[in-house]
Amino acid sequence: FEMPVTTEVMLTADKEQLPDNAISDVRYILHPLFYAYALDHLSQLPAELRETTQRNIQTYALAFVQRYRSDVARLEQEREFLLAALRQCWQQKQLAEVIRFVEGLLYLIGRRGPDEEGEGILRWGIHSSRLLQDDYHTAQFLSRLASLLCYRSDLQQARLAWEQSLQIIESLGDTASFGKIFVGLAHLAHIQGEDGAAHRLSDMYLTHMQ
Repeated sequence: FEMPVTTEVMLTADKEQLPDNAISDVRYILHPLFYAYALDHLSQLPAELRETTQRNIQTYALAFVQRYRSDVARLEQEREFLLAALRQCWQQKQLAEVIRFVEGLLYLIGRRGPDEEGEGILRWGIHSSRLLQDDYHTAQFLSRLASLLCYRSDLQQARLAWEQSLQIIESLGDTASFGKIFVGLAHLAHIQGEDGAAHRLSDMYLTHMQ
C-alpha cells in the first residue's frame, strides 16, 4: 500500500526548499520522517483495520470520481490518489468497482493525445466488464480505446476495437451510441485513403442522427 502524495495542505518542514513549480503542482507533501513513520505504523496495524482503511479510501475515491467525472481539472488534481484506489480494486478483483472507476475517469483518459497509462486502465475496464457480461461498458471502453490507438497510429487495432464496439452496440440496440463510432471509423477510413468508405460511414452517421 502506497500513500498517495496529494492533499489539501503542505505538511513539510522543508517547504521553502521546494521549487516554485513544485508548490503549484502538488496539494500537500509529507515530511520524509513523518512519511516513514506513517508507513511503519500502517504495517503494524491489524489486518482488519488495514482492510477497513482501504475500503474507506476506495469508497471516497469512487464518490469523488462520480461527483466530478466531467470536471477534468479536479480529476487531474487528484489523479495519483484516484489511480492508486483503482489499482487496489483491480488487484483485489473488485470488478464492479473497477468498471465504475474507469467510467468515471473517461474524461481524463487520453485528453492530451496518446496515453499508455490510459490504455492500460481501459483494458482493465474491458476485461472486468467482459467477465461481468456488461456489454454496455465493454462497448464504451472499446470505443474509447480505439480513439487512443488511433492517436498513436495503431490503425489496425483501432479499427478492430471500433468494429467490436459497434457490433456490441448494434446487439443492444443502443442507437444513441452509434455516432461516435461512425465518426471514428469514417476518420480512420479517410486517413487511410478509403474515401468511399469514409463517405458511406458519414452517411450512416447522419442517418442515425436523424
